[in-house]
Amino acid sequence: MVQSLLPVACVPDHTALRSHLGPAAEVVARLWPDWPAGHGASRLACEYLLGRSRGWLDISGRPQSGEQGEQAETAWSPRPTVVIDDADGALLAAATVAGPAITAYWDDLRGERRGSAVAGLLTEAGLPQPHTASPDLHVGAPGGPEIFPPGCRVVLAAPKATAALREYLQAAAGLAEEFIVVGREKHMSTAINEELAEVFDRVDVSPGLAKCRLIIGSHPRGGSGAGPAEAAPVFPRSDIRPLRVPGAAPLEVAAYGACYGGTQIDHGTDVLVTSLIDHRAKLTPAAGSHDSAGLTVADLGCGNGWLLANLQGLLNPATSIGIDVSKAALASATATLSTGNPDVQLVLADASAETDPALDALAGSCDLIVLNPPFHTGHTIETGTAHAMIRTAHRMLKPGGRLVCVYNSHLGYRGAVERTFGASRQWARDRKFTVVTAVRGA
Repeated sequence: MVQSLLPVACVPDHTALRSHLGPAAEVVARLWPDWPAGHGASRLACEYLLGRSRGWLDISGRPQSGEQGEQAETAWSPRPTVVIDDADGALLAAATVAGPAITAYWDDLRGERRGSAVAGLLTEAGLPQPHTASPDLHVGAPGGPEIFPPGCRVVLAAPKATAALREYLQAAAGLAEEFIVVGREKHMSTAINEELAEVFDRVDVSPGLAKCRLIIGSHPRGGSGAGPAEAAPVFPRSDIRPLRVPGAAPLEVAAYGACYGGTQIDHGTDVLVTSLIDHRAKLTPAAGSHDSAGLTVADLGCGNGWLLANLQGLLNPATSIGIDVSKAALASATATLSTGNPDVQLVLADASAETDPALDALAGSCDLIVLNPPFHTGHTIETGTAHAMIRTAHRMLKPGGRLVCVYNSHLGYRGAVERTFGASRQWARDRKFTVVTAVRGA
């Protein structure tokens, strides 16, 4: 682990590093006064891009050697920079040292909102407006050049799932000249090297810095900059999965790379569906009735759409709504539900926010909400998102509407449900998961 990638004579300390950010330094100081402390990935990307652009570092992030052939092979070329899945905007700010032409893309709506705010501040500070891809454009959809300008240099925050990297590489094929993955060392497996090696002839690993590292793919096979590759698409992937509703035909479940869990059926979701089937009569407006024709149901965090398909088969509601913060999840659910479920509404929204325009419009509209909340954001384990989603479910329900929530038993979310709804009942529990239900009062 090195103290810095950069020559001490050129950048002796953090103050000097911040000064190289130019107008972006003002934004960084305002948002993160201690930067680069606490922002290892952003610092590493900044040092790497700065060192490369000044000729201090080779493509691996090490001091430039005296070998002329090696220098020519790995020489820096100004290119458009694409920053992907930057959780808080710090990578976006760091990337300004590589040049003014920046495009940003996020799969997660939360990162997009935070990053777009940072992009606005960078523009106010005098930098060119970073281009942000259309908010409703998923990377797996046609339109790659909008995200990846020909000949670009990509900086990707290390994804949790290797499939997400594979999909980004597929989308950038024929367009990206270099592809840089940055993240905490403990999250950087050799699978990243292997995925990059499928697309690039050269893969380098940088020295470690602040517990972070870069893995860099360069020299794309078949060249770059000519336009999107025409190879057969890898995504969405699909698998046939059984539905739990009695008599229902198996379903082709589709998933794009960044969709959590891919085409797999989460065991907690399976427990939730079984519980819904066991308590079907309680899911209708009048307890004991089997008339669900007028129901509005919502899956808060719909993922690949399997749970929503089960709800459709079980209740045949008038309105079904799938909500997720991930563009990949919504694209996956769209593909999964495209046959036999044409009327499902799929909404990109942040159910962990205290307010979201798309969800505010649905306030008080739902008879039933099902929820299998996450217990992590990216690589970070946390419970605040789940608590916020429980509060959002309460706002979305009609008086008398019902929440059915499954969670890992050790997390104890029942207390959060009862703080929001009042009384709750346990419907199911196995060695790992618990299902509780609560009704919104008048």
